[in-house]
Amino acid sequence: LRLPLLSLEVFPQRTPPSAVIARERVVACDAGAAAGGVVAGMRLADAWALHPALNVIERDPARELKQLEALACWAGGLTSEVSLDASGALLLEIAGSLRLFGGLPSLLGRIAREIAAQGHVACMALAPTPRAALWLAGHDPAGATENHRHATQAEANEALARLPLAALELPVEIAARLHGFGAYYLGDVLRLPRAGLSRRVGPAFVTLLAQALGELPDPRPRFVFPETFRERLELPGRVEEASRLLFAAQRLLLQLCGWLNARGSGILQCRLLLEHDGKPASPLELSLSSATRDVDRLGRVLRERLERLTLPAQVLALVLEADACEALPGRAAGLFGEAASGEGVPQLIERLQARLGDGEVAGAHQHQHAV
Repeated sequence: LRLPLLSLEVFPQRTPPSAVIARERVVACDAGAAAGGVVAGMRLADAWALHPALNVIERDPARELKQLEALACWAGGLTSEVSLDASGALLLEIAGSLRLFGGLPSLLGRIAREIAAQGHVACMALAPTPRAALWLAGHDPAGATENHRHATQAEANEALARLPLAALELPVEIAARLHGFGAYYLGDVLRLPRAGLSRRVGPAFVTLLAQALGELPDPRPRFVFPETFRERLELPGRVEEASRLLFAAQRLLLQLCGWLNARGSGILQCRLLLEHDGKPASPLELSLSSATRDVDRLGRVLRERLERLTLPAQVLALVLEADACEALPGRAAGLFGEAASGEGVPQLIERLQARLGDGEVAGAHQHQHAV
């Protein structure tokens, strides 16, 4: 049984219609730009001729890598098998997560929602091999996820055959040779004899084909989760009210909880730094009564703190830090698998501490004395 993988190509989210460019050519575009005829590989001048109102973002490889690493931490909450691809994509092995998250539609829906909540647009494709998932995700970035779900190798191979060669981003010389054979779609290439193809375009391309088709293994290195968590989020504008920081901070909490899940850990305390212009950052300590990696629980504590916080100055960016972790291998559940409901005593204590202050809440503890 081959396990499906999920490929996510992530781009910054901007006001539509928008496109990411590099060297005066379009790298990726949103649905609004695509509807106007803008496609990847198009010259910027041609794209502007089609869409004069097109918003352009210059590609920043270093920033993209940082964002992908942050998303890889978030993905640790869904699967421990996370890989970064050199093309700027995430590969998630999700077969072992389907039952835990209620099946494929439920899991894909959660991924799409949480990616959007972190300010990104994801192009997702499901396939039994990583190479097939990457190629399918890279084609038609504005397409619906449902069009790129191929759980079996036969389904994936059929979809691959329909891919135009331009979607594979092949080296110019290889693409020119394949066009010389009359091949413009991957299906045209698959009908050619492999031995002759290897002699004419090189064995490396033939190896990629075999990996995409599941004929050769394609091992991927696992993403190495950092030992400590520290993520920074630059805000789109200056924020004057503390309560308005919650939405942005939720993005960082999602990444933190994914990182904790991948490490099988929880936290008793973390720190949110509020960066100001020309002033030292304001620290906001979040304390919990017991170790957790529950994003909703952390969010409730943060909400209580922010609602009672007066900002000393406008906030430009947020930094979330966590370094002291505790082992937390499992999650609490009901005897017969039902989800627990209501707020427990630890959660109530945390909310009271956040609202009234740590020194204002006392609890009872059991002590044993030898006689």
